[in-house]
Amino acid sequence: MNLAIYVSNSKVLRGIRGVFAARNIKNGEVLEECPVIVFSKKELEHIEKTIFNHYEYEWDETNDGLVLGYLGSLSNHSFAQNVEFSRDFKNKIMIYRAVRDIKKDEEITINYNQGCSSDELLDAGYLDYQH
Repeated sequence: MNLAIYVSNSKVLRGIRGVFAARNIKNGEVLEECPVIVFSKKELEHIEKTIFNHYEYEWDETNDGLVLGYLGSLSNHSFAQNVEFSRDFKNKIMIYRAVRDIKKDEEITINYNQGCSSDELLDAGYLDYQH
């Protein structure tokens, strides 16, 4: 598989990993389709006590999900993100697509608030967590 992305030390948040463009990426290009493990809000109570709490997404009104893959677990936050994600509920995958042209070796970021029911910045612990 020839991925358009690679993992290296973040330039956004020092001391942690980030995801970078392995080549120039065009606006609208799909970078990754990640499988999602879907679980109930009740199961989230247990997950919140583990390291996986830093990697879960709100999936729908009654479920959350753990997104596998590079962009689902290692991309860092920016309000000026260069990638957005969308949910494919039927196939249980998260699709990551460029929202502008991205230059080779540029760090790929997502807006952690995208798709959440709140407009407030997510818990600072998510932004400070070192993956």
